[in-house]
Amino acid sequence: MGLTRKRRRELWLGAAAALLIGLGALDLSQLAELRDWNRAIADGTVRELKGQLPPQLLFAQAYHRLTDGDYQAVLALYKRAELDPTLQSAARYNSGNVYFRTGREMRDADNEQQALPLLELAKASYRQALKQDPDNWDARYNLERALRARPEPEDGDDSGLGTPQEAERAATTMRGFSLGLP
Repeated sequence: MGLTRKRRRELWLGAAAALLIGLGALDLSQLAELRDWNRAIADGTVRELKGQLPPQLLFAQAYHRLTDGDYQAVLALYKRAELDPTLQSAARYNSGNVYFRTGREMRDADNEQQALPLLELAKASYRQALKQDPDNWDARYNLERALRARPEPEDGDDSGLGTPQEAERAATTMRGFSLGLP
């Protein structure tokens, strides 16, 4: 007793319809979850969310927690958000902003010893953000501000360093090379 061709087609169509209905229900539940997350971001309750959160929500949490002044928690959230390649540059840029802000606050409080490492971390974060996204003009500007706040040390003592082995030289300064001129 075999199934007729028409009956097999009806069974396949029924199975396909059930699969589509199941996928639609899954999409609706994901859409509802995204709507709840967007509402939490908009009203600021995102800072209380716990559990396994996607990097985008961690980024939003860090942004909202910044107003609380808990810079260590903010930096930890940005570090976790960096795992998403689409957020990596922005998270590094924002981490640089946190370092720069706290470094300036320390400097304003006449605590130069604690300000210097924070300003160096800010410069490193801005450079990492620029490495990821060279067109990030905000990171360029803030790197310039950080460099003005804490200039790079100039190496005045070049003795003992010598010329790098693989350095390029202009033809006029190369030793043992003649251009054939009189």
